[in-house]
Amino acid sequence: IDYPPYAYLDSETLELTGFGKDFAIGMGELCDMDVTVVQTEWANCWGSDEIGVGLLDGWFHGCMTYTHTIGVRPRFLDFSAAILDENKPAGLITRLENGQPVVSPQSNLDGVTVIDVVGWAPTKDGLALATNPCTGEAFQGR
Repeated sequence: IDYPPYAYLDSETLELTGFGKDFAIGMGELCDMDVTVVQTEWANCWGSDEIGVGLLDGWFHGCMTYTHTIGVRPRFLDFSAAILDENKPAGLITRLENGQPVVSPQSNLDGVTVIDVVGWAPTKDGLALATNPCTGEAFQGR
C-alpha cells in the first residue's frame, strides 16, 4: 500500500492509514455502522475486466481508494458518488527520444499501440470513450 494521502501504511506503526480509511471510519460513526478496514490485493477487488474473487465471494462489502473511470467497471459494479471534487487524472506514458516524447500530446493515437496495465486506471475500454484534452479529438488507438 503506497498511495498517499489516500491509502498507505504508517511508517511507525505499520497500520493502515490515509484519507480513505479516515473517511470510511467517519462515515461509520456518522451512520452508526460498524466499519472495519482491511488490506487486500487489488485482484481481490477487480481483475481483467471482471469482479475480483474477494468481492464476488463476499469476503468484504466493498473496495475503496481507487480511481473510477468510465468503461467496463460500471457494467459489473455499483459505485458511490465521488467523495472528492477533483482527483489526480490518469494518463498515458510514452518514452522519450532525445528529450522528446515518442507519442506527441497532440496525437489521437491512430497507429499507436497502447497497452493496459491491469488494475490501473483507465481501463482499456475507457480510452475509446475519452478525448484528448490537448486537441478535443477522440482517441483512435488500438
